[in-house]
Amino acid sequence: MASVQMAAPYRRPDFFGKGFIAEAKNTQGLFYEGREFEQIRDYAIAARALGVPLYVYTRVNTSVDRQFEGIVASTGGAVVRYFSVPNWSDPMDSLARNGLLLSVGGLLLLIGGSALTRPSAIRWTRQKRCAGCKISLFKSL
Repeated sequence: MASVQMAAPYRRPDFFGKGFIAEAKNTQGLFYEGREFEQIRDYAIAARALGVPLYVYTRVNTSVDRQFEGIVASTGGAVVRYFSVPNWSDPMDSLARNGLLLSVGGLLLLIGGSALTRPSAIRWTRQKRCAGCKISLFKSL
Protein backbone atom coordinates (compact mmCIF):
# COMPACT_ATOMS: atom_id res chain seq x y z
CA MET A 1 0.00 0.00 0.00
CA ALA A 2 1.32 3.41 -0.97
CA SER A 3 1.81 6.07 1.66
CA VAL A 4 1.12 9.77 1.04
CA GLN A 5 2.05 12.61 3.39
CA MET A 6 -0.95 14.91 4.03
CA ALA A 7 -1.11 18.16 5.98
CA ALA A 8 -3.25 16.45 8.61
CA PRO A 9 -2.16 12.82 8.98
CA TYR A 10 -5.24 11.86 11.02
CA ARG A 11 -7.59 12.31 8.04
CA ARG A 12 -9.14 9.26 6.40
CA PRO A 13 -11.48 9.44 3.40
CA ASP A 14 -14.94 7.89 3.67
CA PHE A 15 -14.18 5.51 0.78
CA PHE A 16 -10.86 4.35 -0.57
CA GLY A 17 -10.60 1.78 -3.34
CA LYS A 18 -8.04 0.49 -5.77
CA GLY A 19 -9.07 3.03 -8.39
CA PHE A 20 -10.59 5.97 -6.49
CA ILE A 21 -10.90 8.05 -3.34
CA ALA A 22 -14.37 9.27 -2.35
CA GLU A 23 -15.69 11.55 0.36
CA ALA A 24 -19.31 12.25 1.33
CA LYS A 25 -20.29 15.74 2.50
CA ASN A 26 -23.75 16.34 3.96
CA THR A 27 -23.61 20.11 4.16
CA GLN A 28 -25.31 23.18 2.68
CA GLY A 29 -22.10 24.60 1.25
CA LEU A 30 -18.53 23.71 0.37
CA PHE A 31 -16.44 26.84 0.24
CA TYR A 32 -12.84 27.72 -0.52
CA GLU A 33 -12.19 28.67 3.08
CA GLY A 34 -12.85 26.24 5.85
CA ARG A 35 -12.09 22.85 7.27
CA GLU A 36 -13.77 20.97 4.42
CA PHE A 37 -11.57 22.61 1.82
CA GLU A 38 -8.39 21.73 3.71
CA GLN A 39 -9.61 18.15 4.06
CA ILE A 40 -10.49 17.83 0.36
CA ARG A 41 -7.20 19.47 -0.61
CA ASP A 42 -5.36 16.76 1.36
CA TYR A 43 -7.42 14.05 -0.36
CA ALA A 44 -6.73 15.64 -3.75
CA ILE A 45 -2.98 15.60 -3.02
CA ALA A 46 -3.24 11.93 -2.11
CA ALA A 47 -5.36 11.14 -5.19
CA ARG A 48 -2.86 12.81 -7.55
CA ALA A 49 0.06 11.06 -5.87
CA LEU A 50 -1.68 7.71 -6.24
CA GLY A 51 -2.94 8.45 -9.76
CA VAL A 52 -6.60 7.95 -8.87
CA PRO A 53 -9.63 10.28 -9.14
CA LEU A 54 -11.26 11.92 -6.13
CA TYR A 55 -15.07 12.04 -5.96
CA VAL A 56 -16.92 14.20 -3.47
CA TYR A 57 -20.59 13.26 -2.99
CA THR A 58 -22.86 16.06 -1.78
CA ARG A 59 -26.53 16.84 -1.34
CA VAL A 60 -28.36 17.89 -4.48
CA ASN A 61 -28.76 21.44 -3.15
CA THR A 62 -25.23 21.97 -1.79
CA SER A 63 -23.53 25.18 -2.95
CA VAL A 64 -20.00 24.40 -4.12
CA ASP A 65 -17.34 27.03 -4.89
CA ARG A 66 -15.60 26.83 -8.25
CA GLN A 67 -12.21 26.49 -6.55
CA PHE A 68 -13.56 23.53 -4.63
CA GLU A 69 -14.82 21.86 -7.82
CA GLY A 70 -11.54 22.72 -9.54
CA ILE A 71 -9.34 20.99 -6.99
CA VAL A 72 -11.51 17.87 -7.18
CA ALA A 73 -11.53 17.95 -11.01
CA SER A 74 -7.73 18.27 -11.05
CA THR A 75 -7.59 14.63 -9.91
CA GLY A 76 -9.82 13.41 -12.74
CA GLY A 77 -12.78 13.12 -10.38
CA ALA A 78 -15.81 15.30 -9.78
CA VAL A 79 -18.25 16.72 -7.26
CA VAL A 80 -21.30 14.46 -7.52
CA ARG A 81 -24.63 15.85 -6.34
CA TYR A 82 -26.22 12.68 -5.08
CA PHE A 83 -27.95 12.82 -1.70
CA SER A 84 -31.61 13.83 -1.77
CA VAL A 85 -33.13 16.33 0.62
CA PRO A 86 -36.74 16.08 1.89
CA ASN A 87 -39.12 18.55 0.22
CA TRP A 88 -36.47 19.63 -2.29
CA SER A 89 -37.44 19.79 -5.94
CA ASP A 90 -34.95 19.97 -8.78
CA PRO A 91 -35.83 22.98 -10.98
CA MET A 92 -34.95 20.90 -14.05
CA ASP A 93 -37.74 18.45 -13.16
CA SER A 94 -40.41 21.14 -13.43
CA LEU A 95 -38.88 22.50 -16.66
CA ALA A 96 -38.86 19.00 -18.17
CA ARG A 97 -42.46 18.38 -17.06
CA ASN A 98 -43.61 21.68 -18.61
CA GLY A 99 -41.72 20.91 -21.83
CA LEU A 100 -43.37 17.51 -22.05
CA LEU A 101 -46.83 19.00 -21.54
CA LEU A 102 -46.19 21.62 -24.24
CA SER A 103 -44.95 18.95 -26.65
CA VAL A 104 -47.97 16.72 -26.08
CA GLY A 105 -50.31 19.71 -26.42
CA GLY A 106 -48.66 20.76 -29.68
CA LEU A 107 -48.88 17.23 -31.03
CA LEU A 108 -52.58 17.06 -30.16
CA LEU A 109 -53.16 20.37 -31.94
CA LEU A 110 -51.39 19.07 -35.04
CA ILE A 111 -53.38 15.87 -35.04
CA GLY A 112 -56.65 17.66 -34.32
CA GLY A 113 -55.93 20.35 -36.92
CA SER A 114 -55.33 17.79 -39.66
CA ALA A 115 -58.69 16.19 -38.88
CA LEU A 116 -60.37 19.54 -39.58
CA THR A 117 -58.80 19.77 -43.03
CA ARG A 118 -59.97 16.27 -44.11
CA PRO A 119 -63.27 15.81 -45.88
CA SER A 120 -65.94 14.89 -43.40
CA ALA A 121 -67.06 11.86 -45.42
CA ILE A 122 -65.70 9.82 -48.29
CA ARG A 123 -68.23 9.09 -51.01
CA TRP A 124 -68.13 5.86 -52.85
CA THR A 125 -70.08 5.09 -56.00
CA ARG A 126 -70.87 1.74 -57.47
CA GLN A 127 -69.07 0.81 -60.67
CA LYS A 128 -69.57 -1.95 -63.16
CA ARG A 129 -69.87 -5.44 -62.04
CA CYS A 130 -67.15 -7.78 -63.22
CA ALA A 131 -68.25 -10.44 -65.61
CA GLY A 132 -68.26 -13.70 -63.71
CA CYS A 133 -67.44 -11.98 -60.37
CA LYS A 134 -69.71 -11.70 -57.44
CA ILE A 135 -67.83 -8.61 -56.14
CA SER A 136 -68.85 -5.09 -57.03
CA LEU A 137 -66.08 -2.54 -57.57
CA PHE A 138 -66.38 0.87 -55.99
CA LYS A 139 -64.61 4.13 -56.70
CA SER A 140 -64.15 7.17 -54.47
CA LEU A 141 -65.19 10.60 -55.72
